[in-house]
Amino acid sequence: MSKDKSLTVSPATKVEQLTDEKVENLLELAVREKVPVETMEKLLAMRRELKAEFAKQEFDKAMAKFQKDCPTIEKKKQVNNKDGTPRYKYAPLDSIIKQVKEIIYKNGFSYTIDTDVDDKSVTAICKVTHKEGHSEISKFKVPIDPGSFMNEQQKFASALTFAKRYTFCNSFGILTGDEDDDSNSMSVPDKPQNSPKTAPKTQNKPIPAKQTKTPVKPKIEPSQTKKIKAQLEVLGQELETLENAVRKPIGEWTKEGADNVIKTLESKIDDIKKPIDDATKKKLRDVVLELFNTTKNDEFNVATFTFENKKITDLNLYEGKKALGNLQATLDLAKGK
Repeated sequence: MSKDKSLTVSPATKVEQLTDEKVENLLELAVREKVPVETMEKLLAMRRELKAEFAKQEFDKAMAKFQKDCPTIEKKKQVNNKDGTPRYKYAPLDSIIKQVKEIIYKNGFSYTIDTDVDDKSVTAICKVTHKEGHSEISKFKVPIDPGSFMNEQQKFASALTFAKRYTFCNSFGILTGDEDDDSNSMSVPDKPQNSPKTAPKTQNKPIPAKQTKTPVKPKIEPSQTKKIKAQLEVLGQELETLENAVRKPIGEWTKEGADNVIKTLESKIDDIKKPIDDATKKKLRDVVLELFNTTKNDEFNVATFTFENKKITDLNLYEGKKALGNLQATLDLAKGK
């Protein structure tokens, strides 16, 4: 096939710029030029990959919008101890769905919840699908408590209800007011007190059950938010991309989680100060060579290849790792993976 610039895709080209219309144009051009079947297969594979990439991007954008609009779910249902004192509160699944249903559909999502049951556990499987076609699956497994004071049907029903609610919340990144502790509903209760006939006379009053509350993890601090935004600016990255990766808006992160992100970003910034190492150079050259052999495109000539207008030997370690990730994604696309 003659070398046509309209069929050349630079490694620096963003996938989102390659619209479905442009790919269709490439296919039409390939048909007119009577390109080999192998080339047509690669173009068709590229179209599939681009559609999948676009669907994933739209899924992430919609999920970020959903999590921004989603309220913190209020726990209203209360479970009491035998003496009538409050034990804990939780938000039932039907209450959660009622509060978020409109926001789910507004952002183009649908969902299904399936279950997998064996003798010892129950697994709830929530599949979230966006209108553009991308789907993601979340699973939550709950063991059946053999010591629970319930019949067999109640044990399975209790575990299944708990699993469904948690996998649903995990799938959409939904938060409740506090950390739920209603897993206690499946735990073995305290041993019952001796009956009045056998109890010693000194035990005139029932001993109230000790109430415990799961401590709430500290939220992200303003200084941490400021630090993360400054680090992202140095790296040239968008906060929204990071929030999508974490699956939560930054305002809902914990202090501990924010510390971990800061350490990771700090490591990347340190890589900017370091020259590219020999191992990364070798990996880059190997990927570039494989791209050249796969695409026969002179842009992937090892001797002349540049990334962001720099030769491989002139890159810093951060740029080298970034280039390696981009090129590997390009190679996967070229191979139709």
